[in-house]
Amino acid sequence: MQVPANLDRSRLPATQPILRGIAVAPRVEPDGLADRLAALPDAERPRVLLDVVRTAAATVLGQPSRHRVEPDASFLEVGLDSLMAVELRNRLAAATGLTLSATLAFDQPSPRRMARYLHARLSGTEESTVDESVPDVELPVELESLAEDELLAAAAEFLDGGGSR
Repeated sequence: MQVPANLDRSRLPATQPILRGIAVAPRVEPDGLADRLAALPDAERPRVLLDVVRTAAATVLGQPSRHRVEPDASFLEVGLDSLMAVELRNRLAAATGLTLSATLAFDQPSPRRMARYLHARLSGTEESTVDESVPDVELPVELESLAEDELLAAAAEFLDGGGSR
């Protein structure tokens, strides 16, 4: 049964999964996080960022406290789906002021790894995500001219033990 009601959506508990679609979650504002981090000793910054990540993850997952989100638990194992991952990214982007990838929760699959990544981004020490140990592969000229289906057939032949062309 549907009943018309005048609801103040901002007063609904957004952490309850059943209300997530209609409740308005409190917006995480950049509250001077970069300034707060800059004022801390280097050793304290990762801990603060870990708390920020765990708090955002707890909100997205509908948990009552960041303490319910283990620092080394995989986001996928605790039930984070792709929509929640985007919501988590949006909250962290708002909190940090960084532009973050939509795949952040999959690229950095635990709160601790994500906090380390954010710390590196905020401190300007982000390492390259390119694995330099993997050599670039150039296709032989004869493979470059093949159509996609021919290339797939050649790859299948090679994988089946047919060797190279």
